Amino acid sequence: MEQTFIIVNDQVRANAITAVALLPLDKWEVSIKRKGKTPAQRRYWHKCMDMMCEGTGYSLLELKTIIKRQVLGVKSFTTRRGELIEYDYSSEDLTVVEYTKLIEHTLTLADMAKIALPNPRDYGFQV
Repeated sequence: MEQTFIIVNDQVRANAITAVALLPLDKWEVSIKRKGKTPAQRRYWHKCMDMMCEGTGYSLLELKTIIKRQVLGVKSFTTRRGELIEYDYSSEDLTVVEYTKLIEHTLTLADMAKIALPNPRDYGFQV
């Protein structure tokens, strides 16, 4: 048996808590994770990125880096030697809302560059 609860209201939360409370000990593993982006969002953003690469001449890695840094910023840490290391956020870990911001920024950049992108509804996604 496998169950997934997407916590959208107090009743669903209560149902999830009850389901966990009724499980026998030592026989189950329970995982809790943030709701991630949708497959439709991912498909649409990657299609936009491909078209933006064609229109701008940037590689996919270059364009993804530019857009993710403009929207998400960068992460950083300091090594034991005191060296600051910066790296990009992964778009794989974004929520629906965060990924929507990434898409909306991409649409704005495409509009500024006069690059026509497909309708998001064609990819099952609503902006």
